[in-house]
Amino acid sequence: MGQKINLQIFIILFTVIATSLFGQEKIKESSYNFDLLSAKYVNIEGKNEVILIFKYEPKEGKVFKPIFSMKITYSIGESNLEKTETLNKSNHSIEFFGNDIDQKNAEIYSLIKDKINLQQNKEFGIVVFSLRNITKDYKEKMKFTYGLWEPEDESIRFEKQYNIKIEK
Repeated sequence: MGQKINLQIFIILFTVIATSLFGQEKIKESSYNFDLLSAKYVNIEGKNEVILIFKYEPKEGKVFKPIFSMKITYSIGESNLEKTETLNKSNHSIEFFGNDIDQKNAEIYSLIKDKINLQQNKEFGIVVFSLRNITKDYKEKMKFTYGLWEPEDESIRFEKQYNIKIEK
């Protein structure tokens, strides 16, 4: 009888461990849309920056839970030389706004007002990257690679590369 109980306990423990290790289905695609709305070059008093504005929106049936990665990769102009940086260890910044962006940052809102409906029913967010001093002068093109962490498995992120035309 003792061996039968030990075998049952072993089977139960093995099932629990195997399910936790192998039973989780790996996420195969991003749970959100991350669309570029605007890219603008700004030079004020010799300080320049490229402002990238994205719309974050969970896909149908997915939870609204943006988890930001601090890693960005970019190249500027015709150069294929990519640079990878960590936002919290650089001069760059990331900001997040909701449907009150028109009140919180009118300047950023003016760049996207024709591309977004603040009254939409689906929850969304506006993500603004300010990339400071990545070029000494205006460049028309850049590549930017980024991905947020997945809410259902925070060890996974899907990076996407954007080929961007920068407005002056």
